[in-house]
Amino acid sequence: MSVFALTATGVGSWPGVDPLVPAAVVLGELGGAGGLPYLPELPARGAGADMIGRTAAMLVDLPVDVSPSGYRLSTRPGALWRRARELMQRDIDAFEEHWERGNHRAHVRAVKIQITGPVTLAASLELVNGHPALDDKGATRDVAESLAEGVTRAVAELTRRLGVPIVVQIDEPRLSAALHGEIRGVSVLQPARTPPAAEAEGLLSVVAGACASAMVHVCSHSIPWSLLSALPVSAVNVPLADAGRAVDREFIEGCAEFLDSGRTVVFGVVPVGGERAGTSAAQLAERVLALGSAAGFAPAGLVQRAGISPECGLAGVSVRAAQHVTRLTREVAEQLQEAR
Repeated sequence: MSVFALTATGVGSWPGVDPLVPAAVVLGELGGAGGLPYLPELPARGAGADMIGRTAAMLVDLPVDVSPSGYRLSTRPGALWRRARELMQRDIDAFEEHWERGNHRAHVRAVKIQITGPVTLAASLELVNGHPALDDKGATRDVAESLAEGVTRAVAELTRRLGVPIVVQIDEPRLSAALHGEIRGVSVLQPARTPPAAEAEGLLSVVAGACASAMVHVCSHSIPWSLLSALPVSAVNVPLADAGRAVDREFIEGCAEFLDSGRTVVFGVVPVGGERAGTSAAQLAERVLALGSAAGFAPAGLVQRAGISPECGLAGVSVRAAQHVTRLTREVAEQLQEAR
């Protein structure tokens, strides 16, 4: 069974600036049986702590520095690179402190980390001429290969420090936009190059192939199922929290095909804030079971291949709300386990 199946996890980001707080909550709520705890991200700390800067600091032999509009590939490591790495080490230290205190090594199957995927990263990093790296096919490939090597090193360090397998979530929030030619280029009137689906698949495969166990997270409601199904990944994480939006046939069929391959779909079914925050664990579990039924899976079969997460990251809510969402995620997974 995939480490992602029958589990509760999170997307990655948290509010605040103190890494000890989310580490305690994540391990407290998800550090037991049926949970997949993760290394939290704290983007409120600024440059180098957001998903792009954090992942850029993992790149090997591709230094990145800040630019007026974001991040730019550079000739040598600068202050941003050092800051991003220092913040990452603080996060790992905080997580390890609570990890050892709770003796989680004895009963946690694995720990998850999050990285920005190669397509989103190439769409977000600038070349020296101001164009996104995505505009240059060679540069885009360099980003993917450098990222694969950097992830290998990061996973090795975390495995050594925590003593359990490390699984990797590859975040691709701009994948669908890139495939549809919707990434802004050097100006509003000049969109970035549109990579063919085969190229995007190759880029993601380079990174996923460097991970013993990987999951791709796509937060768009436009899911490129055929591309995701072709990747060497154990799972995908897709949003499902908007109860007012009907799940279309394309989504159901894509989900069914992925599940039929024996892999896991982690459903982002737990709402984050707003009016939907009062939804119960039982109601959310029923949404997942109903979608599984529409895809042709009986409850006993679905729950063996389903995971649960919030609909998106938690950086935009209060710490109290983030705690509630994390607890509710665990409770939904427990409801599904009872449906076996």
